This record gives sequence, structure tokens and C-alpha cells, in this order.
Amino acid sequence: MDIKVAKFAGIAGLVLAVLVTGRSMAAGFGFVTLTDPALGGMAAGQLAIPAGWTGHGIVAVDSCHVSQAKFPVFRIHSADGKMSAQALQNYGWTWVTGNPGLKAASGCLPLQGPVSPTKFLRLLVQHFLPQVHIVGPVPRSSPSGAQGGKSGALRVTVGSGAALNDGLMSAFVSCSARTATDGSPAGGACYAHATIFFAPSGELDSLLQMVQHVPPFKVSQRWLTAVRHSAAHR
Repeated sequence: MDIKVAKFAGIAGLVLAVLVTGRSMAAGFGFVTLTDPALGGMAAGQLAIPAGWTGHGIVAVDSCHVSQAKFPVFRIHSADGKMSAQALQNYGWTWVTGNPGLKAASGCLPLQGPVSPTKFLRLLVQHFLPQVHIVGPVPRSSPSGAQGGKSGALRVTVGSGAALNDGLMSAFVSCSARTATDGSPAGGACYAHATIFFAPSGELDSLLQMVQHVPPFKVSQRWLTAVRHSAAHR
């Protein structure tokens, strides 16, 4: 696989690791086809989901086109709607050292440097997810990052009273720096991918404890060929 596809496969693995419970594993899995809008809606592959769940999704690059890696963007939910998981839109941003007033390009976030995964999640909630309330950080239990990036998570809630749901938001952030011809810092770029899933109040911890293994994303070979062909003719 080329670098772009390898990045996608790695991120998909991180996303899926928190979606499938032991209970669902015993009952088997269903699948959702993720399509690629950039390739005319071609099927990119099959996303494994818990048995009885439904949903839809695509693969896409970040909003700023910092990285050409394809990321899963989807929303799935249980049959009764009480549990859900979502891989959010991908975000990107760039900056130029010494020019903090530079206006962000279309589709890019107006950030002026690297941010940690948890800070990115807090900004995401503050500006795009007003219905979500942050409870606090999740202790890191495994090495962060993949493909040169870092990962982090926050406990959250949504709703109130009897309708209160517990949630977990996680983010993967990868940044690269640019240097001028004299070797001094010239700026940089980052892209970020976030996921969020919810369970009824009091059930989130048991849901996470049941996480064991998940089938890998079943990539379409036809799609891989099309991605490589498209990249070669840019």
C-alpha cells in the first residue's frame, strides 16, 4: 500500500477499536459500506459494526487538504438509538511563523500552531458541539499516536436528566513543521480526526471494558487501484 492508503488503514484501526463490545462480538457483526465522494461515490470498503446497528459513512481528506490520507467519516447507532458512534469531519490548519494575523484559507481552522489532542477536542466542543459537556480527561493507558501523530481522549456527557448519556471523545492529531532556506522555523501544518460515542448514563465504563477485538476494515481492491491512479495523475 502507498503512504496515503496506509495512513487511512492505520487511523481506521484506531477508530474502530472503541466501537465493538464483547456482547456484539458474540452475536456477530454487521457491515456498513463507506463510499468515496471524490471518486464518484465508489465503495471504499466495509466497516464492521455491532450486530443490529445501522449507519452510513464516507472516506475523505481533511477540510484543509493538509494530508491526502483518507479518513473514515461515519455515524452508526444501535437499533434502539441509545448507543451511537461517530467519526467526525476531518479538520486541518496551517500557519506561518511571525504572521499570526494571516487569514485561514477556506476549509482550514484559524489555529496558529500545533495543539494537543485534548486541546483540539476542547476547541471542537467549544465552537462546534455546544450540546456536549466536558467531564474531564481520560487517563492514558497505552502509547499515544500512530503514523507520527498523537492521540488523546475526554470524558463527556450529552443531554440531561433521564436522557443524560455518557460519552467518550478521542482525537488523533498529526503536525509537521516547515523551515526556511536558512533553517529557521517558517510555519507548519496539522490535521486532526475525532470520534465520539455515547452510551446511557452509567453504561459507558462497562461498554469500554468489553472492548476486545474488531475485524479490520475490509478495503476494496478496486478502490485502492482508483486511489493510486488518481494520486499518480495529480
